[in-house]
Amino acid sequence: MRNQKTVVSDFTGITSGQWTITKDQIDDGRSVGTVGPHSATLSAEEIRKQGHHFKMYDDDGNLYYEGYSTTNDDESAFGPLWDFGEPNAGCTGIKYRGKSGSYEWL
Repeated sequence: MRNQKTVVSDFTGITSGQWTITKDQIDDGRSVGTVGPHSATLSAEEIRKQGHHFKMYDDDGNLYYEGYSTTNDDESAFGPLWDFGEPNAGCTGIKYRGKSGSYEWL
């Protein structure tokens, strides 16, 4: 079990997307409901309704987190990884569900 404090960085100068974590595979679900970045104005539910599903992985290919982001096709789509996945768990990659339903690496 991890005793690490949840970190949500704020790359608002770089990204404009908002995101939420809906599944936490490594910390007993403690991160579920986390919304970011700090400047986010939408609720987790609002992000889910309009969002794009993502999955974050470590460099061994282990799935750590799933969630939704308001964008999936520009630099802001890296927000969940940069703001949350990397500083909290060392995630190194993010995949988004494409129009075909398959997940693709950014």
